[in-house]
Amino acid sequence: MAPPSAVPGARGAATAAGEFLITDDDACPALLSARRHAGALTAYMPADKMEEPSRLISNANRSPQTGGGRQTMSNAIEDAIYHNYLEYFHHAEERRRWNVKRDIPWSEANTQISDLVADVVETFCAVESFLPDYTSKMLLMIRKSRGRAWFHINWGYEESKHSMVLREWLMASGKRTEAQLKKLDEDLWESEWELPFGTPRQMICYTTIQELATHVNYRQLRKVAQREHDPALMKLLLLLAKDEAAHYGFFLKALQVFMEHDPAGTVEDLAYVFKHFRMPAGSEIPDYDQRARQLAEHGIYGPREYVSLVREPLLKKLGLTRDDLRPAEESLRRAEERDRGGKLIIAR
Repeated sequence: MAPPSAVPGARGAATAAGEFLITDDDACPALLSARRHAGALTAYMPADKMEEPSRLISNANRSPQTGGGRQTMSNAIEDAIYHNYLEYFHHAEERRRWNVKRDIPWSEANTQISDLVADVVETFCAVESFLPDYTSKMLLMIRKSRGRAWFHINWGYEESKHSMVLREWLMASGKRTEAQLKKLDEDLWESEWELPFGTPRQMICYTTIQELATHVNYRQLRKVAQREHDPALMKLLLLLAKDEAAHYGFFLKALQVFMEHDPAGTVEDLAYVFKHFRMPAGSEIPDYDQRARQLAEHGIYGPREYVSLVREPLLKKLGLTRDDLRPAEESLRRAEERDRGGKLIIAR
């Protein structure tokens, strides 16, 4: 998962996606072409399970590739996602798994490291405290998508390791006690995180952005840990950044499948999610804004990093520019004006 972000700000220089990723050939495998998967797009959630008919599957009954029905097209999309998950899983099992106790030099945690670093790591822990919500709420939406549901369960396992290892460092460095971290959890658990968007495809857009942003957060903090000479924190952040790069790779492949089969609808959803994007747990963490300012002020993650290291690289990976989003943004603006106060199937 990820730390909080500042509100996206002014545009910055585009950075090619992948150039800055802390990764290797096993952390985020080269993306396979979605073109070998036939069939037209339909949402993962069956239409009769949605609150109301979605414009996102308005073309679901047309498929020259498959000749027909929604079920056939849904199967084609599901096959692509499941293939993606199998590739992800086997790479992780063979090349990327790591052990919390064995693979980090805990004795080299720097007890003299700055309070800034400890505060940032605690912020990451605060966000991770909502992992039960992240896993349970999302799983209800995607449980009938085998590839995505199985990925999500695996994702929860990997994120639980992230939470454990960050907490372990705070105690190994002497910056926090077990009692302090327990109190942090108790305070945070008074709130409950909810899904930020209402459809599976919008959540694919959201998680693609969010996982890349999380990778950037860990990568940027690792630079600070290197300057402050903490080998333990450097190693664990390297492992976490590789995991997040792999998560991003999975969601990016899924988003490319959507783009292949329904570019206009996917761009509309992407524009909407970009417009309303916030990192998770912003409303649930009491001092979220203060923590976000701290990240931005120290060059770890803020509006500048969001634009240059997340939004622009992702658009480039999808073959899009900001100009390509403008018609969708204008359409959404008009729709929101018409439906203000009414019922929309877009985000809460």
